[in-house]
Amino acid sequence: MSNSDLKDYLARNIDVDIKILDELFAGKIINLFDIALILIEKHGVDKEKLGRAWGDYLGFAYVDPNKSIVNKEYIEKIGISFIEINKVLPLYKLGKAVTFCASNPTNSSVMEHTQRKLGELVSIVFCFPFDIKMYLKNNNFIK
Repeated sequence: MSNSDLKDYLARNIDVDIKILDELFAGKIINLFDIALILIEKHGVDKEKLGRAWGDYLGFAYVDPNKSIVNKEYIEKIGISFIEINKVLPLYKLGKAVTFCASNPTNSSVMEHTQRKLGELVSIVFCFPFDIKMYLKNNNFIK
């Protein structure tokens, strides 16, 4: 994914001035998720709308784990350190697959490793890494 393509896609799909996006993408911020935080916190972009647009761009549904069912049993099975390092979080089991939200759902090696570690099929949706961190903090998995 090129940053330029993502910027153009977001400009068409969220309510923010293209000049703001041009500034953010041209600046010294290189972490795209930092750009997302700035858009949400400083420019009033709706996080759900931004998440859906970003997820659509990646080809994955957006899910905020703080508004979803999270399976704590699977969290214990794969471990907090694995979740924090790989920015994935087990949500719910639907059919034969456990749905995980991931900040980089296109990273097939992490998904394959997650599937092996869990011993079950894994289905992926997109979420922001700060969504995962907030869920873990709000539910006392981390301080």
